[in-house]
Amino acid sequence: MRKIFFPLMLALMLSVLFIPTAFADNNVSGVVSLDTTNGGSSTLSAGGLQTRIENLSGINSALDVLELHIGSDISGSFNGTWNTGDIGYVNDMSNIQVLDVANTISVGNVGNNFCDHFNSMTDVIFPATDFGYNAFLSGDNLSSVNLPLAESFTDWAFSQCPNLTSVDIPSVTTFGTNSFYDCDSLTSLNLPAVTNFGSTTFRNSDMSGCDLELGATIPTVTSWGSSFAPGTLIVPDASTVSAYDANHQTWTPTGSDTDGLWEGWTLQAPGIVVNPQTGDSGWIRSFHNWIGF
Repeated sequence: MRKIFFPLMLALMLSVLFIPTAFADNNVSGVVSLDTTNGGSSTLSAGGLQTRIENLSGINSALDVLELHIGSDISGSFNGTWNTGDIGYVNDMSNIQVLDVANTISVGNVGNNFCDHFNSMTDVIFPATDFGYNAFLSGDNLSSVNLPLAESFTDWAFSQCPNLTSVDIPSVTTFGTNSFYDCDSLTSLNLPAVTNFGSTTFRNSDMSGCDLELGATIPTVTSWGSSFAPGTLIVPDASTVSAYDANHQTWTPTGSDTDGLWEGWTLQAPGIVVNPQTGDSGWIRSFHNWIGF
């Protein structure tokens, strides 16, 4: 019995000792992770992104990065500041599929053409506060976007992203023109802080299967654009529904009950659905009339 027991114990002890562990910074077939695991540096110095990444075996340039994960360790203590050099280095990662950067990294304004024509990119989690024009223009495979700190976009932000389905930008207030032009796969747009949509926001986009979540402030809308199909507008509460109701000029800016910018949208709030097929009465009915239902 002892002859069997001791070899088994020895094998078990050796297996525990040699369990592979994650390094602080590592690259596995183009999947780059920077974090604080096992004593890695918790600070990313401004201008140091390229050096830190290209110190990893197998990474010779930005083109070798297929996924970038920064600050994804469980401690949540990763921090740092990016400068234009760091942003420019990401601009060169044209083969990247996943960009995942913790919101403890201070990025600020990334300028124009941030991930313009990044055709391999599928998912973005990124803490920049402001984006210039063409931020994610023509991202053929872009599917999911989470920008927790973004406050403004200029023109053509997500235009011509045919596979974009989910967008979560809780702090954005302003979009420029053609923000979601030619986006036919949208299912969820969470924009609770937005106060202004630029002209032709959804031009040539089918929004019929999309939930657009807005906040208590009725945003200014210049125009949705041609060849646009409305979807479902979700607002936080009944008082917001009443605000849309009271401010019917927002819905009918031309003075006509049938020409409102929000005509055709289904309006939802907790416990309330304003829909042309319902038999609602009272102020909901007058609300229907105002928006041309």
